[in-house]
Amino acid sequence: RVTHYEIWNEPNLGGFFEGTPAQYTSLILVPGADAVHAACATCTVVGPGLASIAGMYDVWLDASLAAAKDKIDIVSGHVYAGFPIDDSSIGKTSDSFFDKLEAHRVIKVGSAIIYEGPLSYREVMVKHGVTKPFWLTETGQEAPYGDVAAEEKQTRFYRHVLEAMLTRPWLANTVFYEGFDEPMSGYTWGICLHDAMATGRYRAKPVMDLLKKAIGAQSAFGGNGTDCDDGLDNDGDGKIDYPADPDCASAASKSEGLPPTPDAGTGMPDAGDDVDGAAIDGGGSDGVTSGDSGGCSATGRSRPADAAAVFACALLAIAIGRRRRALSLLVVPFLPFACGGGDDAIGGGGGTHDASIIDDGAVATDGTATDASSDGSVGHPDAGDSARLGPLFAYASGYGPNIAIYSVDAVSGALTSKGTAAAFGASPSFLAINRGATNLYAIDENATGRVGAYTIDGATGALTFLNAVSSGGNGPAHVSVDATQGHVFVANYGDGTVAVLPVLAGGKLGAATDTKAVGANAHMIVADPSNQFVFVPCKGADYVAQFLFDATAGKLTANATPRVATAAGAGPRHIAFHPGGKLAYLINENNSTMTAFALDGVTGRLTPIETQSTLPAGFSGANTGAEVWVHPSGAFVYGSNRGDNSIVVFAIDAVTGKMTLKGHTKTGGTTPRDFTIDPTGAFLYAANQGSGTIVPFKIDGVLGTLTTTASSVTVTSPSFVGVVRLP
Repeated sequence: RVTHYEIWNEPNLGGFFEGTPAQYTSLILVPGADAVHAACATCTVVGPGLASIAGMYDVWLDASLAAAKDKIDIVSGHVYAGFPIDDSSIGKTSDSFFDKLEAHRVIKVGSAIIYEGPLSYREVMVKHGVTKPFWLTETGQEAPYGDVAAEEKQTRFYRHVLEAMLTRPWLANTVFYEGFDEPMSGYTWGICLHDAMATGRYRAKPVMDLLKKAIGAQSAFGGNGTDCDDGLDNDGDGKIDYPADPDCASAASKSEGLPPTPDAGTGMPDAGDDVDGAAIDGGGSDGVTSGDSGGCSATGRSRPADAAAVFACALLAIAIGRRRRALSLLVVPFLPFACGGGDDAIGGGGGTHDASIIDDGAVATDGTATDASSDGSVGHPDAGDSARLGPLFAYASGYGPNIAIYSVDAVSGALTSKGTAAAFGASPSFLAINRGATNLYAIDENATGRVGAYTIDGATGALTFLNAVSSGGNGPAHVSVDATQGHVFVANYGDGTVAVLPVLAGGKLGAATDTKAVGANAHMIVADPSNQFVFVPCKGADYVAQFLFDATAGKLTANATPRVATAAGAGPRHIAFHPGGKLAYLINENNSTMTAFALDGVTGRLTPIETQSTLPAGFSGANTGAEVWVHPSGAFVYGSNRGDNSIVVFAIDAVTGKMTLKGHTKTGGTTPRDFTIDPTGAFLYAANQGSGTIVPFKIDGVLGTLTTTASSVTVTSPSFVGVVRLP
C-alpha cells in the first residue's frame, strides 16, 4: 500500500515543469497535496523534491513553504555536491554538500562578500519555522564499473552522507540514486551494474559492501556495532569514525573494543582499511570481525555470496533500529529504458532487452525436474525458465531453396535443427518476423520481386506458407515489420524503390498501399523505435532517405529533410537504432566504416556524430561492411566485415553517442554477410555466406566481447539469420 507521495520531481530543473514557482505551488503542489490528504487521511505528502543542481532552489523552496508548509508533511530535496566542496580553488563558486543542505556558502575578501550562494534547504525551513523532517530524496555519485579511483570516491561519498544523516536529527531519510547502472542509459550512479549474464544478473561495486556493513552492524540485523569504519555511530556516543570517536584508538585499530587487525586486501571497508575508507577490499574475506562475508571473484570484483548482498540491487526500504535514533535507507533502481516493451522483430538490429528471463527456482513446465541451469544458481536463465517464457527459435536462409529452422538452447546458445520449410521463391535472401512471433516474411530476390508470408507454429517453430505479393520493384534486398504488426516494408535494391505492404487477417499480405522511388540501390528499410519515422540507406546514392510514417494509412511522406548524406563512395548499407530511441548506427559497405547519428525524436532527422573504421589497425586487402546491430542493453554496437571476416564491437557512450573500439572477433568462417543477437542479449550468431556456416558466440554483458560457445551449423550460402522467442 502506498503511504508516501512525493509531489513532482525536481520542478525547478526545467526539463520536467517549465513554469514559475508561483505556478508550481498553485497548479501542482497545493492541489496535489490536497488531493492526497482528501483521498487518504493517513497518507504523507513529501515535497517539493527540488534539484540543487539547478538554479534558485532556495527561491522555489521559499515559495513552496510559504504556500503549502501546512500541507507538506515532509520537506524534500536533492543534493549531488561533494565533500567538503566541489572545487577548493580561490574564486570558484561551486557549493558543497553542506552548503546546499544546511548552511549556504559565502566567500569574503576581508569584510566584502564576493560570492554568496543560495540559502540551504535547512535555512529556508528555519526561515519559515518549519520543524518537520527533511528527506534527501536523491543523492549519489557516479562511478563507472571497474574504475577503481571512481569507485573509491563513490564509497567515501556514501559514507559521508550516512555520517551527515546520523548527526542531524532533522535529516530523517536518504534515498541513494541509484540501485543499478544500466549500460543502455550511460549513467553510472548505481551501486552495482546490471548484467544479464552475471550470477544474480548484476555485478556489485565496492559501495555495496559499505551499505551491507552499515546495515549489518545494526542490532535489528544481528550486528554488534563493532566496526567504526562504516559511517555510523555504533556505540551511541554521538561521534562517528576515527579519529572523532575516542573508542577508535588509532588508525591501525579501527574496530571499537577490538584489537588491531591487519587487512588482507582492498575493497571492503573493514578493520584494516584506511581512515577515510579509500582502501577497498578486493581480496575476499579478511577474517576480521567486521561483517566481511561477501567473498570476491578471481578478478577481485565483488561477488556477494550471502542474502544480504542481493538486497542492494533491488528496490529497498529499510528501517534500521538504532540505539539513539532510526536510520532509514532507500536505494532506488534506475531502469527507464530496460523496463517494458517487447522484443523488436528480427531482421535488422535493435530490439529491447528481454528482462523477463530470470531463474525463479521453480519446477520446469513438465513438472519432472527443477530448473537445471548450468551453474545451478537462482537468477540464471536456464531450460526451465525458457520453457515458461516460450522457446527460442532461429531461422536462417540465403540463396538456396529452403528456410532452415533451429531450436536455441538458452544456456549454451547451441542450435539444434528442427527441419526446413520450402521457400516460396528461389532466393529467400532476407527474412523478418513480427513482434508477436506469429508470422514470418521472406523476400524472393529476383527481377520480379516478391514477398511471401508464413505462419509460425508457436510450439514447434514450423512454417506454413500463406501467400506472396509483388514487392513493388525488382531485386528486393530487405524486409521488415512495423511495430504495429500491420505493415511490412520492403526495399528493392534493383530499381531503388520501397513499398509498404498491408498485413491482412491471419498474417497474409495485401497489395502495396504505398511505393516510393528513393535512390540507387536501396538496401534496407526500417522504422525507428517510435514507429513514426522510416529510414532507407541507399548504397548507390550515398545517403539515407528519411520519411514520416502514417501507420493508419500505411503511407510514407518524405521528411522535410528528405535525406542525410554520407561520405562520397561510402555505400550506406544497413542501419540500427539504439533502444533509447535517440541514436542510430549505420554501417557503410564500400569504405568499411560505422557512422553514429543523433536521432531527433520530434522531427525524425538524423545528424551525424562521428564515423570510425570497422577494420582492425593494419588490415590490408579487400573488405566490405555488411550488417549492424545494437545490443539490446544499448551498451554496444556490432558490425560485420566481409574480407577480414570479423565482427567489430564498439562501446556506446549513451550521452554523446560516440563509439569506443573494444575489439574484433573472427567469425569462424568467410564472408559474414549477416549476424543477429538473440532477444536476451546473451548470444550473437554470425552467418558466414562464403563458408556456409552459422557460428554462435557468447556476449560478455559488461565488456561486449565475443567468445565461441557452441558448434556451428551448416546452411547453404546463408545471407540471413535471426533468433526470436515464440509465444
